[in-house]
Amino acid sequence: MRALLNLTCRWVFNLFSKPKRSRKRSRLKLKYKDDVPELLEDDLLYVVGENGEYWMICFKCPCRCGELIHLNLLKEASPYWKFLVKNGRLSISPSIWKTTGCKSHFKIYNNKVKWFSGLFIRIRHPLLK
Repeated sequence: MRALLNLTCRWVFNLFSKPKRSRKRSRLKLKYKDDVPELLEDDLLYVVGENGEYWMICFKCPCRCGELIHLNLLKEASPYWKFLVKNGRLSISPSIWKTTGCKSHFKIYNNKVKWFSGLFIRIRHPLLK
């Protein structure tokens, strides 16, 4: 009974979720800047900072909705993300989960976007506790 209720809740959630625009795997490029550019290009991640001190990563949402994403890199503020560049490839952790707009959930690993699907969302319902 519990499994059936969980499956039904998941089905209803997926039914009313906004479908994703583009799920193609895109290869992202990396660019270092002293300040946030006025216009952001598609598939380009901007690491913002100076003298080796970086405070932000900004880019257009990879689902192609056009929204801008700004990730804080300062540990003093919350939430914050960490990034690692190895052999010219960028990885960001933790994952990026937009709670407004397109509601995309993805991870950037080795300059590639890895999408999380709605199947992995566990719905917490008061009756299932």
